[in-house]
Amino acid sequence: MQHEIMKDWVRALRSGDYEQGTHKLHSAGKFCGLGVLCDIMQPAGSWVPDDLWDGELFAFGGRIAYEDDSVCPIPETLRDYLGLTDNDLADVVQINDSGLPFEYLASWIEQVLLKAEEPALELTAQ
Repeated sequence: MQHEIMKDWVRALRSGDYEQGTHKLHSAGKFCGLGVLCDIMQPAGSWVPDDLWDGELFAFGGRIAYEDDSVCPIPETLRDYLGLTDNDLADVVQINDSGLPFEYLASWIEQVLLKAEEPALELTAQ
C-alpha cells in the first residue's frame, strides 16, 4: 500500500478544502471521498468530463473509472497502484454516501486501511 499517499488522502479529507458530495467523484464543486483521493493524485492523473452523469471521472495510467464494464469507481490502475481492493473501495463509497462526514472517513482509513498495513507486534517471553 502507498502509505504516504494514503496519509495525504487523510490530511486532504480533514483539510476543509473539499465540500462533500455523494454518488459522484466530482460534480458541481463537490467531491466524494474517492474524488478527494483522485484530486490529490494530480498531475499523475487528470479529470475528464462525464457528460452522462453531469460530473467528472478520473483518468490514471491510461484508464478511466468504469471503463470496459468495470465496476471500479476509480480507475483500476489507480486502485492497483494504491494497493486497495474492491472491498476497500466499496466501504469508502458506503461510508461517504451514507452521509457520514469526511472526518469519519479519515478516521476509518487510519484505523482500517493504514492500521492493517502496520507490522504486528512480536510478543516475547520475559
